[in-house]
Amino acid sequence: MPHVDSHPVTVQPRGDLDLDALETMVHHLSQVTRLTDEIVIDLRDVTHIDPTAVGVLAHAMSRGASLIVDDASDEVTRLVETSGLLEPAF
Repeated sequence: MPHVDSHPVTVQPRGDLDLDALETMVHHLSQVTRLTDEIVIDLRDVTHIDPTAVGVLAHAMSRGASLIVDDASDEVTRLVETSGLLEPAF
């Protein structure tokens, strides 16, 4: 299936983004990458994120995905920023 580059697709996980949830997240990301090269991962509904999930996000970003942390919890925003995936907000 060819990539469609004209419209970004948003992936919006909910709840805990931990080892138990990663299989589903990776599955969704792999399906979306078949449709488009423009992927946005919106973390506003994530309540907890663990280091394994940060690794998955880093991999997705290395392949061109963008992260949105607007309205994300302080815990999620802080972990994503300290992992180097986002510039810290001053």
